[in-house]
Amino acid sequence: MFKKLTILLITLATLSGCFKPTESDFGEEVLIKQSMSSKARIKTVYGDIILRFSKEAPSTAQRVQELIKSGFYNGLLFHRVSKNNFIQTGDPTGTGEGGTGTKIKSEINSNSHTLGAVSMAIDENDSNSADSQFFICLKELPELDEKYTVFAYVESGIDIAKKIRKNDKIILLTLED
Repeated sequence: MFKKLTILLITLATLSGCFKPTESDFGEEVLIKQSMSSKARIKTVYGDIILRFSKEAPSTAQRVQELIKSGFYNGLLFHRVSKNNFIQTGDPTGTGEGGTGTKIKSEINSNSHTLGAVSMAIDENDSNSADSQFFICLKELPELDEKYTVFAYVESGIDIAKKIRKNDKIILLTLED
């Protein structure tokens, strides 16, 4: 009975805007179901790339999802392409220097930069400098492990990602459940 009352009070406080639930209030799984999608779809001229978000970087995944919901990534270029290594996007200027102006705190985790890993781009001198730019690994890049935040993996469409060339555009980036 006490547990039900506690959940009811937390829910009411959340709805009224007085309280933001944390993982310890409900558990990570419930929070992820409430506030986050598990997948995203990048539509390109070559086909679709499906990403699955990792639970190992919840704040990063949530921030990227907020940007997706706002339409931020739609029409952006893949401004950096290192053939057979990675493709990078998320800069509205297309120069590699732009972003939203809001930095994301690093969530370095045990996720590896394997084929299909999706990781936040940062200034190499500041691990807390991630903003909106991310890259998709086109091969295993272990030298990036524990330096960059891996927040998702390509679930399908890695063959599509490998076709991306510099200045190809994201047609549409949407969330899926």
